[in-house]
Amino acid sequence: MTNTSPDFYRLMGPLLSRRHIVKEIGGPIWDDDGKQWWTALLGGKVAGFAAARDNDRRITFQSAYVLPEHRRNGLYRTLFYARMEAFPGRPIRAVCTTASLPMFLANGFTAAYKRGSFTEVHYDG
Repeated sequence: MTNTSPDFYRLMGPLLSRRHIVKEIGGPIWDDDGKQWWTALLGGKVAGFAAARDNDRRITFQSAYVLPEHRRNGLYRTLFYARMEAFPGRPIRAVCTTASLPMFLANGFTAAYKRGSFTEVHYDG
């Protein structure tokens, strides 16, 4: 889905500027044109989300989050693989948290550098 999808703001709007979410993922969650979004819905409500942006040269994974009450049940993994499947063979860049770093490394990403509790990772496709 994108920010032009009919249900985007109904689903994502309440989560886009939540301070605790922005703090945990390390920055604001922008609803940029062209950004693709994946959502994990439970009971019609967003339990987790992830986004990616294609700038023609590479894909940038952005804005991945699972609400605390829905963690440890595979939602992040499902969102991660959905993004990977959407861009087969493409180079990918992401900035990930300490919690998500093992998922990236286990799937062929390499750590480029670390800043605080965040690590930039690259995938060559």
